Amino acid sequence: MVEWETIKMVIDKRPDSVQFGLTRNLDTELHVATTTKKTTQTIYFVKNLVNLMTSEELELKNIHSNTAFWEAAAIGNNQALKIMMAKYPRILLVIILSLSI
Repeated sequence: MVEWETIKMVIDKRPDSVQFGLTRNLDTELHVATTTKKTTQTIYFVKNLVNLMTSEELELKNIHSNTAFWEAAAIGNNQALKIMMAKYPRILLVIILSLSI
């Protein structure tokens, strides 16, 4: 995984880069980070990335209409879920409401 300092330099120059779809599934940096093998480095990366994101950016969906929160839940990345919920407690409610539409 790319070092946090490198990504932070990119985000500092282009804050909207956290919204870009980086994969063929249009996964954002957060999607990729939350589904990457869980290590101390990836959790550090997720925590720093989430701290720079707005609530709207945390709700971004990939091509399958999945948020990074949803993807983290699907693979059992509880640490990433806790980080996102600490920043944006309503994210779970937003996801539940989107399922009922």
